[in-house]
Amino acid sequence: MTAHSKNATAVWCVQHLVNDYRRRAGSPAIAEDSVWGPQTRNAVYDFQANTDNTGPADGVVGPLTGRGLLNYDATDRFAGHGYCYGYLPTPSGY
Repeated sequence: MTAHSKNATAVWCVQHLVNDYRRRAGSPAIAEDSVWGPQTRNAVYDFQANTDNTGPADGVVGPLTGRGLLNYDATDRFAGHGYCYGYLPTPSGY
């Protein structure tokens, strides 16, 4: 996520959704502080490296990673087509 990294809501969504993955993986949650920094980038990289269909592990939230984050935990009300859907990049037609 580079173009949206100054959008506090978009950054919060990435942090919140990547924490769904981190909790399931047994990793500590990162701060959901709406600030894009090394902790968020590293958590995104870890998510990409350890999940399928998210594109290359580069710490950037592109359309495939956006879709992966939104689809990771269907029980999270912010995921899927919920609150965060409009803030993360996704592939056309998602």
